[in-house]
Amino acid sequence: MTNHDSLINNGVIDYSEFLNLKIFKNLNYSNFVNFYNDSIGINDGTINFSNFTNADLFNNTNNLLGHDMLNKGNFYNESDGEIILADNFSNIDTAYNDAKFIIEGKMYVSSDFYNRDTLSGTNGSICVVQSSSNKGQVLGSFDFCDQLTLDGHFEFNSGYISPNLTYCQSACKINVKEKQIESLINVFPNPADEFIKFDFGKEADYNITILNSTGKTIYKGKFSDRTFVFNKSELASGMYFFMINSDNNSYSGKFIFR
Repeated sequence: MTNHDSLINNGVIDYSEFLNLKIFKNLNYSNFVNFYNDSIGINDGTINFSNFTNADLFNNTNNLLGHDMLNKGNFYNESDGEIILADNFSNIDTAYNDAKFIIEGKMYVSSDFYNRDTLSGTNGSICVVQSSSNKGQVLGSFDFCDQLTLDGHFEFNSGYISPNLTYCQSACKINVKEKQIESLINVFPNPADEFIKFDFGKEADYNITILNSTGKTIYKGKFSDRTFVFNKSELASGMYFFMINSDNNSYSGKFIFR
């Protein structure tokens, strides 16, 4: 799907490939495998993706849920915006070295975080579970937390980092406001005491990632049946988040173990 005009989504859209060349505004739920923004993108709902590249201008005021994300344009994560990634994030423009990522809301990266251009913010927070690297400039006074390092600082730094940054002052907690996920996948019982069952309505090859409330990956696996059962076992009671990919779709949501 290629958008050449002005597209405003008030319902549910589901595309394997989505290229935005004009104006795209999401007000409810959008599901993409590969999402490429090459013009103006606005999210005030929930966008779920496997791979997201922003090459121009994007403004987020709600939920972005996915696996890999690359920003090589201008990205603004506003105070109400929340980004949850099951894999990696990169802020880099190899052509002009002028990618800008503004963080005023929250961001959770379950794998690696890489900045080579400009990262800035005043009141936002970024939580990284695996490795973090900075070769560009980090400006402002937002909170950064690399859970691999003792002090929460970037694991690798060869650029500039503002002395006004704080480290691990904001709790690495996820709080997703879901929209329309029930129309794409059935998750039950929820809340649950012993297990959660996922029902997709058809058999296919699925990859599933489950995160706890701090953004840490607690399970990764593959299945090909119509249903998948995830047992609580020794897990603590609380909220958990899932991201599931197939060849043509990706899904995300949350559940509670009591």
